[in-house]
Amino acid sequence: MFSSVFKIKTLQLLFLCLFLLTVTAGTTAHENGAAPKPFVGILNITEYRVQLRCEVRGVSPKPRVEWRDSDGNILRAEEPQVSHRDGRYDITLLTTVTRTNTNLFHCVATQEEIGHVTEEEILVPDQLFESCDGVAVIVSVLASGFSVTIFASLLLFSACIKCC
Repeated sequence: MFSSVFKIKTLQLLFLCLFLLTVTAGTTAHENGAAPKPFVGILNITEYRVQLRCEVRGVSPKPRVEWRDSDGNILRAEEPQVSHRDGRYDITLLTTVTRTNTNLFHCVATQEEIGHVTEEEILVPDQLFESCDGVAVIVSVLASGFSVTIFASLLLFSACIKCC
């Protein structure tokens, strides 16, 4: 009984922390419009594939946003979702990846007009590429949240173990 209550409280605290970090980071665009590091995360897990999400918010001029593998190769991605308000752009780019030698992927935002490039990486745990039908999880992983990244990865791994 105590361990299940502890697990629930721990999960509630994790999601609260992730929400607060996401809201806080989402409101901090650079004054000159230069893109801050993108927000990257795992959006969905399907059999042998993981869908990744990259968000660049509140930037001007409009950046080119790309997903790359650890060798720097540009990955296929869905059409970017772009919104424009008050001269600033919000861009979301999704890609679906399979297991690689490193499972390390980078979201790169390039603003050629001002000579600015920024990127963030995400390491996808091997276990997420195992068969795990029906698990859909949204986890925001922030550039400054390395420990959050590890904890979220462990949470996703435990979710996969439960469904398999």
